[in-house]
Amino acid sequence: MPVARLPITPRLRNSLCLRQPAGRTLTTWTAPLLRTPLRPRLQASIANPTSQRQIGTKAKRSPTAQKFRNAIVSTSIVGGIIAGYVLGTDTRSAIHQYVVPPLLRLVFPDTSAEAAHTVGVTALSRLHSLGIPLHDRSFATPTADPNAPPAPANPFGIAIELFGHPIASPLMIPAGLDKHGDAIDALYAISPAVGLVEIGCVTPKPQPGNPGTRVWRLPGSEGMLNRYGFNSVGSEAVARKLRNRVRQYAKKAGVSEQDVLDGLYPENTTPLPASLIPGRLFAVQIGKNASTPATDLEAVVRDYKSCVEVLGPYADVIVVNVSSPNTPGLRTLQAREPLTRILSEVVDAANKVGRRIKPKVVVKVSPDEDTDAQVADIVHAIGKAGVSGVIVGNTTSRKSDVKKYLDTFPEGRIKIAERKFAEEELGGVSGPVLYPRMLTLVERYRNELDRVGLWEKFEAAQPTIEGLQKEGSGRGDRGVVVLASGGIRDGKGAIEAMKRGAGGAFIYTGMVYGGVGTIGRVAREMAQIVQAEGRRGGKNE
Repeated sequence: MPVARLPITPRLRNSLCLRQPAGRTLTTWTAPLLRTPLRPRLQASIANPTSQRQIGTKAKRSPTAQKFRNAIVSTSIVGGIIAGYVLGTDTRSAIHQYVVPPLLRLVFPDTSAEAAHTVGVTALSRLHSLGIPLHDRSFATPTADPNAPPAPANPFGIAIELFGHPIASPLMIPAGLDKHGDAIDALYAISPAVGLVEIGCVTPKPQPGNPGTRVWRLPGSEGMLNRYGFNSVGSEAVARKLRNRVRQYAKKAGVSEQDVLDGLYPENTTPLPASLIPGRLFAVQIGKNASTPATDLEAVVRDYKSCVEVLGPYADVIVVNVSSPNTPGLRTLQAREPLTRILSEVVDAANKVGRRIKPKVVVKVSPDEDTDAQVADIVHAIGKAGVSGVIVGNTTSRKSDVKKYLDTFPEGRIKIAERKFAEEELGGVSGPVLYPRMLTLVERYRNELDRVGLWEKFEAAQPTIEGLQKEGSGRGDRGVVVLASGGIRDGKGAIEAMKRGAGGAFIYTGMVYGGVGTIGRVAREMAQIVQAEGRRGGKNE
């Protein structure tokens, strides 16, 4: 049966959406198509060519409506990005307390806690280097840049003076969070309430630390257990990073490196601290190598002195760690004779450092060496060597105290596996379990130091802060500061430590569970307590 040929009219050409290619006739191009019978739908469209255009006309929006819709979508996207950026980079945001820490714990389970730590510190550092630091948006960001707007000297009304330097607050970040000096500036940036950042522990030679999994969370009690064992890249590698900070600052300021080390820039009555940020101090914690026998005192002394000589020029404070439970034999160095010898040599080396303002020496002690005789021996060594402060204390390996603390929780709060792990696994436990004993030891060390004439020279920017300090601390020419470390999570806890005699408070495990906004949150809580105490006449209650 012959196929009927339809005449190609303009209307049919539009319906078929045909376009004639260059160099070809319409007849030859459409011939194969027109030999095929048309489908019913196409026939219908040919029969009523206006129907499809009418439907399309009804579905199509007007240009004004389309522009309005596009504007709303674009604004929403841009607004969402801006809001996400603002909230994501503001450490006051609830995201950093209620979203990020649980997310890290979900992605990195307890057996991968070290990986979570590494990722967190790396992310913090990378964001800062990209110019989008996590910071408290209510204040100028503390930064080691002479051309940047200065950070507030007393943002929360809790500024104090420590080791002859005014600092913005008594809240501090301890060693362990940034072991190798990779995130120094990022840590200062998270809040203007960070009064001191301590890195380390740094050993003379690089060492890997203890093998295998070596840090675990104890989520039921919001604690940590670790047995890192002084994993370190070595003092020379850390010193290169610190010198690079000084070089960059000197270049921006147009002065020499030595001028920066000597604190002569900026030229004012307050020397520039080693942190390179006015109102903030920088500390380096040092320890011996695991390969150095604790019984060879001469070799131990060489390790500590070597670290001071290499790292001392870049620090306001040198922290001597003789109290980690994860280095065999280390805690035996807290006995009177070896400790006196080590601290005396370290103080002597610090006094020879090539900078105008010499670093102060502080010793970090164990909470487990807590008999009257042990406290007296450590205080004797502090006084004999001329040490400026003592940090009370390190992690605990006393499992009986851990068990006693876990027993205070309601039944079912602490999982059986966590309880068994905390009570039996080797390593040092940190977190709230330490808090009661830390308070007791702070008071005991403060009283013993006062008894032997090593009064703390505590000064505060606000009378109410001074009023919170433990009464009877006295004043003297040889002031020794007690710094609290262990289980502080909120402003009330920090204030209580100061009432017991502490001149400052370290917060670490609290940041693991509370996020990077913890320091600022604690500072605000302290400020509220200080104001309340001030209204009551600054009385110590």
